[in-house]
Amino acid sequence: MKIMVAISVAAAIGGNAWAIQPGHVADHPVTVCIDQVPAAGNLPRAEMLAANMFSNIGVKLHWRHSCPAAGDSIQIGISVKTPANDSPGALAYAMPYEGVHIVVFYDRINHSARGDLSTVVLAHVLVHEITHVLQGVDRHSESGVMKAHWTARDYSQMKDRPLPFTDWDIELIHNGLAARAGRLAARNAGAEISSADNLDRTFEQFTK
Repeated sequence: MKIMVAISVAAAIGGNAWAIQPGHVADHPVTVCIDQVPAAGNLPRAEMLAANMFSNIGVKLHWRHSCPAAGDSIQIGISVKTPANDSPGALAYAMPYEGVHIVVFYDRINHSARGDLSTVVLAHVLVHEITHVLQGVDRHSESGVMKAHWTARDYSQMKDRPLPFTDWDIELIHNGLAARAGRLAARNAGAEISSADNLDRTFEQFTK
């Protein structure tokens, strides 16, 4: 899924007074691996803002800059030299059915928003695409952070407070998290069975 942007609208908006509101204790940890790109100097702040948006709906993000070999992590690539013919007009895209990969067009975000607002827009783009992956479905909402196209009013709101999730967004996120946890548990159980079987076979070899 792709979040599109009206570049002239975003560039026209000025400063940023985004206030971080404390969220309740999150109960669904999600590991997100993201490229370390020297050019993306505002990425740490955007990660913090994105984590706060998820924390407010009971989802805890664990940001990593190297991906573990196993697990159920989401992997985000950062594009800083995006070809013009690569998803024209999009700020990012996710693969919700595959459930792992996201690409963020960092250079386009910087061109579409100036100053501190670019950090806020980046945070919203991260949240939007991570939500697609967590929900595992191809959909957008009529309002809030999961809209397909943000308007001038949406960008104006971002300066002061984050765009919200709809109730249906939140339900789909938590349903998706439960499904991901089930898949991971099944995979781990399979690995344990395989490991135990290998141990039995090794023991047989040494006792024959």
